[in-house]
Amino acid sequence: MKEVHKMTGPKYIKVTEPDVTDNKLSIKIVCSENIKKYFLTDYFFVEYDQDVTNVDKSILSVPIVSNIITVAWAVGADIYVEELDKTYLDSLSKIKPVFKEWYPQFSFSTNIYVENIVSNQFNRGGIWLIV
Repeated sequence: MKEVHKMTGPKYIKVTEPDVTDNKLSIKIVCSENIKKYFLTDYFFVEYDQDVTNVDKSILSVPIVSNIITVAWAVGADIYVEELDKTYLDSLSKIKPVFKEWYPQFSFSTNIYVENIVSNQFNRGGIWLIV
């Protein structure tokens, strides 16, 4: 995974900063023109059964990246995200070979550019700790 601050390349998906109100998460995505056709909307919404206002942005970005990664792999679009959990980011490199085997026709030339990779840990009380 690469760390940069500027979008490059003809195909990209940018994940904006998560917006959280109580138990509702919304994230806007910005895509290059040639990628927009793969999305019905440019917003991602999730509603949880508990308050997520104190959850770190690196964790809040996991659901959206999980939803867009296969599209990015299929068409070779780069993903840009401000913060992402390190364990999750590492797991993508482990499942990518499996997807390559299942979908050999996909591009898989995707780079994930993360400005801040965060190492989170889970404590006994169910709280994410930033290490």
